[in-house]
Amino acid sequence: MDAIEDKTVALDMGCGDGRYSVVGDNGFDGKMLAGLDNDFDLLKENHSIENRVLTDTHKLPFRKDSFDLIFTREVIEHVKNPGEIFFEAARVLKQNGTLIIQTPNKLHPISLVSSIVSLKTKARLKTFYACR
Repeated sequence: MDAIEDKTVALDMGCGDGRYSVVGDNGFDGKMLAGLDNDFDLLKENHSIENRVLTDTHKLPFRKDSFDLIFTREVIEHVKNPGEIFFEAARVLKQNGTLIIQTPNKLHPISLVSSIVSLKTKARLKTFYACR
């Protein structure tokens, strides 16, 4: 990721278990990376981020102007009030900082199939593939 320099302080909002992290397999080359999620079990499984915080994205427990970079991957569409998240991100983001937001493409074939498959079928498929 070109936005990361050796002095970058970054926040992964909704880092989960790290499986879908923007950081990837190469690790984080910046100064400090914090990850937050509201799911304790997912955070426990996340070994790619050392500084993990269990919290809600609507009220970030960080000081104003804390981060050079904030990224969130497929989180915004799951929250009650996205406006609050943008406000909080703007509060903790340094002046001239970067906010990267990724949302799913509803026209992608996987998204289309996912929208028509029932939750029960999804659970069965998950169990089936987990056993392989």
